[in-house]
Formats: sequence, C-alpha cells, structure tokens
Amino acid sequence: MSGFIKVITGGRPREIGYDIGRATADILRELAAANPSFYRRQTRRSFDFLKKFVRRRFLPHCRHIFPEYIEEIAGMAEGAGLDFYDLFIFSAEEELLDLWGGWDKCSSAAVRTRGGLYLLHNEDYIGRYHGRLVIVEASPKGRPAFLSLGYPGTLAGSACGLNNAGVAFGGNSLRFPPGRAGIPKNFVLRKLLAARSIKDVERTMAIGPRLVSNNVTVASSRERAAAYVEAADGGSARVDLGAAGILTHTNHILSPDIDSRRERPTRKSFLRLASLEYLLSRRRGKFTLDGLKRILSSGRGGLCYFNAQPEEPTTLASIVMDPARGRMFVANRCGNDPGYREYRLRGR
Repeated sequence: MSGFIKVITGGRPREIGYDIGRATADILRELAAANPSFYRRQTRRSFDFLKKFVRRRFLPHCRHIFPEYIEEIAGMAEGAGLDFYDLFIFSAEEELLDLWGGWDKCSSAAVRTRGGLYLLHNEDYIGRYHGRLVIVEASPKGRPAFLSLGYPGTLAGSACGLNNAGVAFGGNSLRFPPGRAGIPKNFVLRKLLAARSIKDVERTMAIGPRLVSNNVTVASSRERAAAYVEAADGGSARVDLGAAGILTHTNHILSPDIDSRRERPTRKSFLRLASLEYLLSRRRGKFTLDGLKRILSSGRGGLCYFNAQPEEPTTLASIVMDPARGRMFVANRCGNDPGYREYRLRGR
C-alpha cells in the first residue's frame, strides 16, 4: 500500500475530530485494544495508572490553554466510538514513553532551490504504526486550511504539515529529561498548522509548561525564509536559513543560545545529521524534487532505517513538502513500495 488513510474535513474542532475518528475507527480500536499490554511493556506501569497520570498531570493544562483541541479529541473519540480517556492517551504517548524510556525520533531539513523552498522530513517512531499514519486535509472555521501527516488518535500535524498561508513544518524530538506535568507536544504541533509566519511558530513553540523538548524546522514561502526553532528546558532559540541554502536538524541541540547541560544526545543523532548535511551539500545548487526524495530514502548514517519488530523505532514515512504550491510528497515506508505519492491542498 503506497498511501495512507486520507481524511477530508472542515468546520469546528469537534466536527473535524469526528470525521477523523470515524475514518480511522478500525485502526484506533485495534490500537486501543493493544494499549494495556503495549504500555505495560514500554513503561512497566499499568494502563490504569497511566490514564490517571495523564488525566491528573496533562489534561488540566491542555483544557486551560488549548480547549479547542480538547474538543477535537472529544469529537475523534465520538467518531471512533471510544472513551475520551482511551483516546487522549494517544496524544500523550511520546511523553509517557520518554518518562520511562524513549529514543531518537526524526530528521528534517529546509532547502532553498531555484524553484523555491522545500521542507524535508523523515518520520521515525515505533513500528506498530507502519502503514497506519493519517493524511488530514482540513478547512477549519476561521483558520488556514491545512494538509498534515499524523498518527491515529492524535491531533492533526503530529508528524508534519503545511497550510495555505505558505507555512510548512516538521518536528523532531530533543533528548532532555521530560517533565511530569504540562502540555504534550502534539498540542503545540497542532497549533502550528494555523501559523502564518515563522514568528508565529516562535510564539507557539514558547507556550508552556512543556513536557518534552523538541525542535521544529519551518519553511515559509510567503516570507521566502526558513528556520528551525529549538524549545528545551534550557530555553528556546531560532536559527535562520543562511546563504548556503541548507538547514538541517536531527535530535540534539545546535544553537549555542540554549543551556544544554541536561541534554542526553545520542551518537545516532550526530551520525544522521552529518549524513543529511553531506548528502545535501553534494547537490547544492543542483537540487531537483526527485533528488530530494532520493536523499530522504538514503540509508547512509541511519538516515532512513528499518526494524522488523513492532515495538522498535523505525522510519515510518519520508516527506517532501512544497509550501508555495501546497504539495506534500509522502513515501509510506511500510512494505516493498518505496515510491512517493503526491497529496495536494485544494485551492493552491
């Protein structure tokens, strides 16, 4: 299967959530049924304990700061026929796993070419989501229309996305000790789908209290600019795309403006960053869309990698985004078909 489930929706948050939940109901019920044993193996805590934990420590912050996205999750639960708390835990999954484990996740780059700006992203996470990611094309009431790639049960944009304001982003984790109370990162990424500028992204990334540290690489076609924004417990920083026209990021702090003494970077993150920089630098000034797709497909330095077990980290998808034209090219890394499929935001 070369594509993922695609959901076309719009309107108010609860209506958007309902459409996503209904379209992904079979996947969500299957995953929800497996969650008690999955979380027990990953965290060594009972599922009942974890649901109470997120209800007490995460949910109040989300309801206070992002009530519209709580409505979206409530609509998703209704559409899928699941209990709200059984669904909410999907949006807190990364935070829970990082509290009692965790690993590196994702690689991103912004590239300036003769044809404009492109945003590149490899989405790395757990193998149980192979073939189960979700494309959402939505026209929210009063907000920019968007096209996103995300996980079943989470808010749209939990991997990456672009909107009709010409903003595209991809998110990467950073290896800092997670907090035990605050806002899951998926809520912040969902709000980025409404960004109209890189400054909007900066403001959104500063929202707290945050549970995990992360980086967002962003390209803004209307501003003809790109940057990455790191947000960690040591502060936040923005680094802009320079004259070289290449900006890369994996899972460790790059800006000297952030206190990284509590960071726990891995060798794999440095290897993937070096590989991505090398592969892009070789083609500087000669970028083509097909060439960018091939770079993301490279296994050099573990940039694109595969594990057979469903509870091991692996590359789930490779994405090239063209924010000026509202196009997203997605390779589903499940199975033997490595091809990219084009998704287009209508009206662009």
